[in-house]
Amino acid sequence: MKTIFLFLFAGCFILPSTAQSPRTAVIVNDSGDNLVKEIYLVRADDENIKEGTYQQFFGDSLITRGRYSDNKKTGLWEFFDYSGKLDFYGYYDDDLKDGKWVYSLNGKTTAQLYFSQGKTDSIFGFFENGFPAVKVWKFPDGSGKILTYYDNGKLKEEQPTQNGKPHGLYKVYFKNGQLHREALYDNAGLRSVISTFDMEGKPVDGGSLKDGEGNLVSYYLYDTSGVSEMKKYSILGFSNGALNGIASHYFENGRLESSGFTEAGYTTSEWKYYLEDGNVKHMINYNYSPFNESRKLIKPEVYSAARVNTGQRNPEFQGGEKAWLTFLEKTIHFPKGSDHYLTLGIVYVDFVVSDIGRVVSGRVVKSVNKSLDAEALRVIDEMPRWNPGLSYGVPVSMIMNMPMSFNIE
Repeated sequence: MKTIFLFLFAGCFILPSTAQSPRTAVIVNDSGDNLVKEIYLVRADDENIKEGTYQQFFGDSLITRGRYSDNKKTGLWEFFDYSGKLDFYGYYDDDLKDGKWVYSLNGKTTAQLYFSQGKTDSIFGFFENGFPAVKVWKFPDGSGKILTYYDNGKLKEEQPTQNGKPHGLYKVYFKNGQLHREALYDNAGLRSVISTFDMEGKPVDGGSLKDGEGNLVSYYLYDTSGVSEMKKYSILGFSNGALNGIASHYFENGRLESSGFTEAGYTTSEWKYYLEDGNVKHMINYNYSPFNESRKLIKPEVYSAARVNTGQRNPEFQGGEKAWLTFLEKTIHFPKGSDHYLTLGIVYVDFVVSDIGRVVSGRVVKSVNKSLDAEALRVIDEMPRWNPGLSYGVPVSMIMNMPMSFNIE
């Protein structure tokens, strides 16, 4: 990144009772190819403290606009796509989200979120047809409720919460309105399966989970009428309300998709992953894998939404694949040195795309050498803002995996 300092002096007459306005400096961070550029104000006496307007560009397109006060985001922040259309906006107070945030997709509102000093008070997500996708409330006493919906407007899930954690009787429904499952949560622990039904209301095996011990049988949750046969999605072992023991996931043809062990909610030991024909695809020993603890944590699903439109979208590089390849071509530089050409290969990295599209926490998960690894991470650091991932129309942080090739053609 090239950094250019442009000092601006406040032009004013100094009166006996008036202090001189502080000097500011304009900082221009340029990738060198005029591809990604930031322009913002800092204090002239300390360039590390942002003070005033901030803008980020991709090419000639303004993609982020906001303001800093004492190095903290404040007031209205706006985020645009490459065509100049407003994607989403919201307010900060003392570097914390505060007030209303509105997200759009293809010109339609996908989510409205309300914050109080960085904490969500309520969330409303929408499908593109305008129907509600999710409603989340949090009340002053710590209680709350989460409701999710199908794209036809019918209720899908009902989950009471306490202090932001699942707590109480959880219910999930088929798209035709038939109750599928009732389960009891206690302080985020899944304690008991009370009942499980198929689409016609007939009881099916939901597992032996009771008082936090036993197993949970989950099914593919179809969104079409007339499907009476329930196909197993997973069988998970539990102890003390958390995942413990053998865990197995299945393809819709009944064959194993993956199988391994869990402990206190985390994947552990050796896992096998299969192809749909039953052959082993690959194996991972999570005791020795590069994944950190937060990325080994798994959530027990009481069903699979594999066939249900949930307003889900993975993070996207703005402008699509063509813009993505252009960015890589212009940004990746082969490290200088006499020995690098002898160690070509692919560096595998992952990173987090935040709920406002910021790319953070870049990490090498499969190395080639230190120089190529460092270059891959540099490219990650120079990425502009992405379109954030969506779940039920609501922006969420997601992990992305990416191979970065260093080869000579």
